[in-house]
Amino acid sequence: MVWTVLVLLAFVLGLKYGPKGMAIGFSGMSILLALPVCLYAIHGTPVRLGDIARALKHPLLAISIPTALGVFIRMNALNWAPLALRAIAGPGLVLLCYAFILLIALRQWSFYHELLSHLLPSRRTA
Repeated sequence: MVWTVLVLLAFVLGLKYGPKGMAIGFSGMSILLALPVCLYAIHGTPVRLGDIARALKHPLLAISIPTALGVFIRMNALNWAPLALRAIAGPGLVLLCYAFILLIALRQWSFYHELLSHLLPSRRTA
């Protein structure tokens, strides 16, 4: 409930700046609330903040280059292309770059493959 109230407040404060102001308000509030929410979520459990940090290490490393690529694409590239193509190509390139860095360069393929195998139903027949 606290999260909802604070995020709504951030939206309201961003209203006078239009959609970008609302997006910045939401993102900023989410960043500010991330640590307190994590601490609340793990309170009384054997999970520690260091465990969460270790779990986030590879994804955070992997997003650094794709973030720069996304900013570059937004500022300099694909300006000639129709909006629909830019809306697909820009995020697509960023996603492919992120996936390559995370799964191949940081060697996380086996971890995510095993995770998905546990989450998705087996296709084996008896």
